[in-house]
Amino acid sequence: MVDVCRIGDSLRLDATDPGTRAGLVVLGENYAYIGLTRDAEGSRVEARTYTPGQSKTVHFSAPVPGPVTPVQLRVSSTDEGLCTFRFRTTPDGEWTTALDGFQALPALWTSAELGLFATAPPGTPGTGQAFFGAVGSRCPDRCALVSAHCARGGLSSGRTSVVPVGRRRGPADEGAS
Repeated sequence: MVDVCRIGDSLRLDATDPGTRAGLVVLGENYAYIGLTRDAEGSRVEARTYTPGQSKTVHFSAPVPGPVTPVQLRVSSTDEGLCTFRFRTTPDGEWTTALDGFQALPALWTSAELGLFATAPPGTPGTGQAFFGAVGSRCPDRCALVSAHCARGGLSSGRTSVVPVGRRRGPADEGAS
């Protein structure tokens, strides 16, 4: 199988709360992402998946050098919607495969979508920022995964984005306004 669609981005996570994460996600009935997660020792590159009715699965987790090291992320897809998630920690370094063979499934009303996210665990202040570089894409019209996004130009803006880390609501927030 040959990759027909490739989306790439750079990410730097500037946050201190353990459990804070940011990354690149393929989202449909199930989801998978690659990104940075903050823990007590620093930042880690992680690849996770989730399928309804099952628990979240960590497929890859490795520390990155330095507290706020930028990484480059890449998701590629075949015509069949099989996705491979890769990263590298230097601009000219080798790509490391963190997750291979993830089957993207459409959501109830739309096809699988690609997105960027930044979030902090419930009960934390949710401070910090995720710095996403310009998103690059190579998506021909036949790309089953994200061709609609590429056709609209939404993923190739060529601009850097700064995303505040959002705080997820949880049991500790019940009754809070």
